[in-house]
Amino acid sequence: MENSHPLESLFVSVIKLHFKRTQMIFTKMGIYPGQPPILFALWRRDGLTQKELSDEAKVRPATMSVILQRLEKAGFVVRKPDLEDLRCSRVYLTDRGRGIRTELETALHQVEQEMFAGFTQEEMSQAKTIFMKIRDNLRQVVQEEYHAETD
Repeated sequence: MENSHPLESLFVSVIKLHFKRTQMIFTKMGIYPGQPPILFALWRRDGLTQKELSDEAKVRPATMSVILQRLEKAGFVVRKPDLEDLRCSRVYLTDRGRGIRTELETALHQVEQEMFAGFTQEEMSQAKTIFMKIRDNLRQVVQEEYHAETD
C-alpha cells in the first residue's frame, strides 16, 4: 500500500500517530478514547440525554452507555432522571468534569504545537487549505453515498 498510494499511506500514518499521541496524554489524565467529544459536548451544553450525546458524537447508544459508565466511574459525570420524562436520564458534569476542561484543552494545544513544530506561517496556511479540501471532498462523497442509500 505504501508504494502504490504514498499520500494516503502518509495521511493514515499521521492520523494514527496523532491518535497515539493524544491517547498517551489522555491516559495520564484518566481519559479514554471516545470520552473527549462527550466532555466537549457537555461543556457546550450540560444536561444532554444519552441519545442526544449519541447523536452528537455519532456513536451507537450501546457504545455511549459504555463511555458514560467509564466517565461516571472516573467521577467526571453523573446521570440523573429527567424530571419531565422519567424514561430517560440526563448527563451532567461533576465538579471534576468541569475542572478537567482547561487541562484537556491545554493537552490538545500541546499536541497541536508538537505536530506543527518548525512550520512557517505560510506552511500552516497551506496545511489548513489542504486539510479543508480533503475534508470537503470526503464530506461530499459521504453525503452523496448517504443520500443514494436513503433514496
